[in-house]
Amino acid sequence: MTWKRIIFICTILAMTIPPQYAFAGTNIKVNPGLNGIYQTDRPVKINITIVNSETALENALLEVYVAKQGDYVRRPQHEAIYKRAVSVAAGETLETSIVIPGSMARSEPRVRLLSNNKEIAGQKVQGIAINSEMIGISVGEAPLSNGLQAWLGEHMNDITVKYMPAGEVPADPLALETADIIILDKNKISELTASQVDAVKKWVKLGGDIVLSGGAGASEGEPFADISPVLVTGEKNITGSINGLRNDTGAVQIAVGKFARGEERLAANNTLLVADRNLGRGNVIFSAIGLDSLAAADGKIWEGIFAGIDRANEKMVFESNSLVQASATIPQLKMPSVLLLAGIWALYMVIIGPGLYLILKRYNRREWAWLCIPGLAVVTASLLYFFAPFHRLGGPLGQTLAMVKIMDENVAEVQAGSSFVLPRGGTLSLTAPGEAVITPQRRYSNSGDLEDLPVIKFIESEQTVHFEQVEFWSMRQAATYKIDNNFGEIEGSLKISGDRISGSLQNKTGMNLTKCMVVVGEKAFDIGALPRGKEVQVEYNLSKAKFFDWQNEPGKWFFPGQDIPAIEHVAVSTIRPTTWREKEGNYFDEGIQLIGYGNNVPGLAQIKNEGARNYSSAMIMQRLPLDLTGSGKFTLPAGLIPARVIGNSGSVQPTPEGKLIHGQNVKLEYNLRLPGQHRNAEIKSVEFQYMSGDEPYRLEIFNWTKGKWEEMTLNKTRMEAEELKPYISEAYRIRIFIRGLGAKNIVPVPSVAVEGVAIND
Repeated sequence: MTWKRIIFICTILAMTIPPQYAFAGTNIKVNPGLNGIYQTDRPVKINITIVNSETALENALLEVYVAKQGDYVRRPQHEAIYKRAVSVAAGETLETSIVIPGSMARSEPRVRLLSNNKEIAGQKVQGIAINSEMIGISVGEAPLSNGLQAWLGEHMNDITVKYMPAGEVPADPLALETADIIILDKNKISELTASQVDAVKKWVKLGGDIVLSGGAGASEGEPFADISPVLVTGEKNITGSINGLRNDTGAVQIAVGKFARGEERLAANNTLLVADRNLGRGNVIFSAIGLDSLAAADGKIWEGIFAGIDRANEKMVFESNSLVQASATIPQLKMPSVLLLAGIWALYMVIIGPGLYLILKRYNRREWAWLCIPGLAVVTASLLYFFAPFHRLGGPLGQTLAMVKIMDENVAEVQAGSSFVLPRGGTLSLTAPGEAVITPQRRYSNSGDLEDLPVIKFIESEQTVHFEQVEFWSMRQAATYKIDNNFGEIEGSLKISGDRISGSLQNKTGMNLTKCMVVVGEKAFDIGALPRGKEVQVEYNLSKAKFFDWQNEPGKWFFPGQDIPAIEHVAVSTIRPTTWREKEGNYFDEGIQLIGYGNNVPGLAQIKNEGARNYSSAMIMQRLPLDLTGSGKFTLPAGLIPARVIGNSGSVQPTPEGKLIHGQNVKLEYNLRLPGQHRNAEIKSVEFQYMSGDEPYRLEIFNWTKGKWEEMTLNKTRMEAEELKPYISEAYRIRIFIRGLGAKNIVPVPSVAVEGVAIND
C-alpha cells in the first residue's frame, strides 16, 4: 500500500467520524432530586456535572427532554423541553442544574449536551420516584446506627430515611423540597456552610420538619440556636430507664438547656427530653438524647419525637391548577354583546329575505338579487368581523393570578397560574427573571401530538418560554412556582384585649396593596389600602367583624369590583389558600392573618411579543404576631375559634352571616390552643353562644377523662375551672355532639367565647 493510498484512506475515515467524537473527552453526570430520590408531585432539581477534558465549549446547550415513543403517541399537556446555555473551558468541570416538574421526571427524561446543534454527550435521568411516602434524610450516619429504622418500619412505615453527607446538602430550599424530614447529627453541624444552613431554615419555614438530634446546633452561637425550642447550655450523663422510657439502663449523654419557645413534649426527672415548635409551616423538633442512643424498644421517646412531624402539613404547594383554570377568566377581554350580534344577524335575515324581495319587486329590479345577496352577505360578515374580539385585540393578552405567602422578610412562596391569548396565532414568547419553576400547559391545543413542545430556556438570570404553532385565536397556559428571597414583609403586630383589636402595620414589600383585610379565626374586617412604605393604624371592635368564608371568599379577591360571568364563577371559586391547614380547620391556631390585594408581582412570566398587554392580580397573605395581654388574663370573644366538623349525618354550610347546620346529627370540635407565644395558655372558662335553651336539638359534650359523651343542659352555656377540666384534652380540644335535629331544621353552629391566663413561651 503506497503512502498516497494511506493518506486517502485516513482522509475518508476522518470525514466519516461523527462530530461528537471530537469531544470524546466530554462527559456529563446526571443526578435527580436528593441523591437520586425525588417526589413526582413536586419540582425536581436535575443536578448536572459537565466534565470537559478537551475542546472548550462556548454557548453550548444542555437540554432535558422526554424521548417520544412512536409517531402517534399523544404527549402530556404539561410536557416541555428545558434548556440551559453553558460554556465550559477545556480541562474544566461545570456543575449546574435544571428544575423540571416531578411528573416529567417520572417519564425518565434524557439530558444531552449540544454544541453547534450536535449532541456530544447524553445521559438518561434515572432515580427513585416516590409517590406517597415521606422522605427523610439524615445528615450524618450516627442517627441511623441504632433503632430509628426498626422503629419506623414497625410504627411509621410510610417514612423512609436515607443518609446524606453534610457536603451534599443543597444550598437551595427548592432542591431540599424532595425531603419531608431532615435529621441533623450534632457532630456534623460544623461541616454545614452558612448557605446550607440558610437553605435548611427556609425549607423549614416552607413546611419541612427538622429534628435536632442530641440538641444539634442548638447551643448559643451555633447555627440553629435561633430556631430551636431549647437553647442548649451543656450536656450531662444520665443512667437508668428514665422512668421506664428507655429499655437500656446504661449511661447516656443528653443535651440540657433552657426551654425557649414552643411546646414541651416529653420530660422525666425534671429533665426535658423532647420539645418542638412551629416555624412558618414547618416544625423544629428538639431531642435531648441523640437518636443514635435510642433503641427500637424506646417507643415512648420515639413517639414524642415524631409527634412533632406534621404528616398532614401541606408543605410547599405546587398544585396551581385552580389558579391556572381561574386565570382563563379575563375581564379585560371584552366580548361583543350577544344582543348586538343577534340584532345584526336578525337584520340580515330580514333584509335578505322579505326585505330585499319587496324592494326589488317595487322597482322591478329582481334580477339584481344575484348581486345584492352576496353584497349584503359581505357587509354582514364585515360587521361581524369588526366586532369580533380577535380583530379588536391589538396584540397578545396575558392574565396572571398569583398567591403570595409571606413567611418573613427573607422568604416568600409565590405560586401563580397564567393564561395567554394569541389572537392571530403563531409563536407565543414569554420571559421571566430568576429561577421560577414554570410548567407550561397545552390544554387549549387541538393538535395535541402534532404540536411542537414548549421550550423553556435558561440564560444567566432569565428564562424564556416559547410556544410554537399556536392556533388562530387560541390560548396557552402556564403554572409558576418560585421562592422569593427579597419580597419583603408586612411589619407590625396586633393586640387583642377583650372585644378590641389594635396595633400598627407597615408595608415593607415592593407592592402597593389596594385593599387589605385582617382575619382572626373566621372573623374579618377591612383596613383599606396599604401602599408600599406606608403604615396603617388598626383599631377595631371584633364583635362587629363579619364572617369570613375560607372556602369561597379568596377567589373573589382576584377580581375586585369586576363583574365575572356566571359561567366562570365555578373556576374562580375553586381557588383555595391551601397554604393554611385546612385539614385541621383551625384557622385561629394559625394566628392573625393579613390578606391583601395587589398586582404586578415581580418575577412572573410575561408576554414579550410586540403589542402585548399583561395583567395580573395577586392575593398576599401573611401570618401576623398575636399579642394578648402578656402574662395576664385575656378574653377571646365568640366567633374567633371556629368549629371543625368531625362527624355528621347532616351538613354544615357557610353563609354570609356564619355557618349553619342543616338537619340531623353533627359532631363539632373546637381547638382552644392559642397561636404563637401563647400556646401554653391556661383556659379558665368556656361559654357556648347561640344556645338559648329552646334549640330544637339535644347536646352532649365529650368527657376526655372518662372517654365518653355526657349530656349537657342547653341552659348551661358556661363552664369554669374544675368543672371544665375533664372536657378539655391535653391537646386543648373540646368536643360537642348536636343530636336530634329534624331534617328541615336549620340552626347556627354554636360559637365559643374563652377566658384564660396567658403564659408566654
